[in-house]
Amino acid sequence: MEILAKVCVDTGLMSLDKLYDYRIPYELTGILKIGHMVEVPFGKSRKAGIVVGFSEEASEFKLKAITKITDPLPVVGALDIELAGYMQRMYVASFYDCLKLLCPPGCFYKSDKRVILSGSEESIKKAVAKSVNQERIVAFLEEEGKEANLEMLKSMFGQGTVAAVNALQKKGIVTCESFSENSKGPLKRKYAELIPGSEKKIETLVNKNSVAQIKVCNILLGGPLPITDIIEQTGSSRYAAQELQKKGIVKVFDENIRRNPFQGKEICKTKSLEPTQEQKEALSKIIPAVKEQKNDTFLLHGVTGSGKTEVFMQSIEHVLKEGRTAIVLVPEISLTPQMTDRFLGRFGDKIAILHSVLSQGERLDEWNRIKEGQAKVVIGARSAIFAPLSDIGLIIIDEEHENTYKSEQSPRYNAVEVAKKRCEQNNAVLILASATPDVSSYYKAQNGEYTLITMKDRYNHVNLPNIKVSDMRLELKEGNRSMLSRQLQEEIRINLEKKEQTILFLNRRGFSTFVSCRDCGYVVTCPECSISLTYHKSTETLNCHYCGYRTENIKVCPNCKGTHVRYFGTGTQKLEEEINKLFPDASTIRMDVDTTTTKNSHEKILKRFCDENIDILLGTQMVSKGLDYPNISLVGVVAADMSLNIDDYRAAERTFDLVTQVCGRAGRGDKRGRAVIQTYSPENSVIGYAREQNYEAFYENEIAFRKLFDYPPFKQILCITFSGED
Repeated sequence: MEILAKVCVDTGLMSLDKLYDYRIPYELTGILKIGHMVEVPFGKSRKAGIVVGFSEEASEFKLKAITKITDPLPVVGALDIELAGYMQRMYVASFYDCLKLLCPPGCFYKSDKRVILSGSEESIKKAVAKSVNQERIVAFLEEEGKEANLEMLKSMFGQGTVAAVNALQKKGIVTCESFSENSKGPLKRKYAELIPGSEKKIETLVNKNSVAQIKVCNILLGGPLPITDIIEQTGSSRYAAQELQKKGIVKVFDENIRRNPFQGKEICKTKSLEPTQEQKEALSKIIPAVKEQKNDTFLLHGVTGSGKTEVFMQSIEHVLKEGRTAIVLVPEISLTPQMTDRFLGRFGDKIAILHSVLSQGERLDEWNRIKEGQAKVVIGARSAIFAPLSDIGLIIIDEEHENTYKSEQSPRYNAVEVAKKRCEQNNAVLILASATPDVSSYYKAQNGEYTLITMKDRYNHVNLPNIKVSDMRLELKEGNRSMLSRQLQEEIRINLEKKEQTILFLNRRGFSTFVSCRDCGYVVTCPECSISLTYHKSTETLNCHYCGYRTENIKVCPNCKGTHVRYFGTGTQKLEEEINKLFPDASTIRMDVDTTTTKNSHEKILKRFCDENIDILLGTQMVSKGLDYPNISLVGVVAADMSLNIDDYRAAERTFDLVTQVCGRAGRGDKRGRAVIQTYSPENSVIGYAREQNYEAFYENEIAFRKLFDYPPFKQILCITFSGED
């Protein structure tokens, strides 16, 4: 009976999402394996597919044969296929889309466009002046060597990318070339070496007047070298090596080069610290589970600065001793530089990093290192949960309460749930860690589904920050119309005198939230989204934070022609301007979406803040977690009510999380930390719990509210979204 291959085909349609039987051609018999990427005939075209199984069942239909294997090695294994099946059922996604998440970056043959920056510097500045999306795309192209694939740009900049590229093409700023390829492969470098025994041929085959060829032969006597190095050191051209190759003296060959995301990074080697009593107690529960290969889940509830990262690293050390591997997830790319530096210092080249800011080539090379077993510990954002590690012993999810662990694109997976499945497959331990655990996670820990580990003290018994609340209603009554209360202003002055650093947190970028006419009430909105545009003073533009639309600021109302146009609300740019007015001698740096558009910008901003001892770091939620700098002694929460009044049952939880986390950035060294929370609702219980850093009291209040209204964890909520032009 003929053996058939069961292939998951990239049909692009959920209605056709099933496995298809194909004949195995004679030339692929014995070669084709489960996990191979193949090209198959499908209808009148050819499609990509992945072999997920074999069948000996006879078919009543005349079956088509697989055309070819497109990747020599299988890209997924049996556990990957099982995980993709779980995700397909769990998240109502296509099987192929789920499998793609587990495949190496750029392994899919597809048609794409190469976008090449071709305009002059002057023409570029004029052309992109009215579009945030166009400006970001151009900045990215300049960073990436003036060209990038359209699909990569779409993944970086989302909706509106195609329209922005088309607009740039019309303006002559970019040119587009269509191509079809296996999007990224290994980076190769040409080397040359003398063929063994050819030294004797040099005198007879190389003319004495061929000075360049003689120089090349002489330098290669020391061993193989890259062609570029040979040219540089001898002053010859590629022609000399080519001629020697024709004469059978020199062999030219390609060698793969790793695109190393850690290139140029200075790493200080570190050793395990002596654990505190609380750290010992935590490790005494985790390490036995790791050694016994138990599929256990721990909720590590540790206050900010309690030393959770040291618990992670010592747990991983035991995992590596057992010959197994580990994954560490962080919620945002901005957190990876500090976390990566710590882990590199402890584990060296056993570390690999996976996140979206790496180029596709860097991601592919890191993926291959992991697959080949060269890297044993993977650190990254949400998608790193699909790292191709074998025999996983431990998965750690730091700041497990963060919403960024949920994908907003299909498959709409939750990295925490996927981690549980991978731990189940590998008999691995899962650690969910946070200073402010997700209410549902804490409920599971209280009810025995997770093992709760609590760390209530900061490392070396450093005190939690002293937190004060400023009532902004009183500030207004007493004539203070500044964004900063007098109390916070005074604390900043104290810090400036002491040469200590300050973080100011405001979870809204831009200068003003909206622009309105006081005569007729007209609000300037985005023509695409109907969302109010945000005023950005640095560029004198009105920007849409949803689609990237940008237009010039208005002085006259387009509706009534009135001149009483005013700006309402606040953003990080406006806060920065006010800081510069109040403290003209203070150095400031801003960290939000507008300042972190280029590659490694998060790391560069934090490095400047630390190395140059900048007085004030102000930003959005990027500055609210993960930062661990000993000279930060003051945190100001500029508008604590902003997240308290959103239309979401988790509004109280998100506010408590954000305020608690950002206040926890202060006083992590020898200096006692202080924090000021500015609010128009100081009597709100959430503000009170955050001031006291009292998670248990907040949880008791919140879980009673959830139970009363049948909210999670007592019931599940399903969101169904419809969208259309009409």
